[in-house]
Amino acid sequence: MESLIGKGFAENTLQRYKTTHQHVKNFIKWKYAEEDLSIHALNYEFASDFIYWLRAVKNCANNSAIKYFGNVKKIVMECVKKEWLKSDPFINLKLIKDDITRTALTKQELKIIYNKSF
Repeated sequence: MESLIGKGFAENTLQRYKTTHQHVKNFIKWKYAEEDLSIHALNYEFASDFIYWLRAVKNCANNSAIKYFGNVKKIVMECVKKEWLKSDPFINLKLIKDDITRTALTKQELKIIYNKSF
């Protein structure tokens, strides 16, 4: 992915995958007391426990946890396409993002930002 920065991938995408990778490594150490797992060990329990760990241990909000898991799922689906895995081990996992209502900044808030010296 690093070699594709600026050629369909942004630097932030690479950083997001690096962060996801670190989260998965830390989760495996926490859950299994191992440095790594075989891709064949991936299953529903792994996924649901990883989501739990992101929320409870890493204090991620629901939508953030789902985004991190989405990165894992994309990589796992590449493994399925390359036939390293016979099927999607997470097929039965259903995750629902929370609806977020965003409000616009007020003129006063924008003025504070505009006048801020960085």
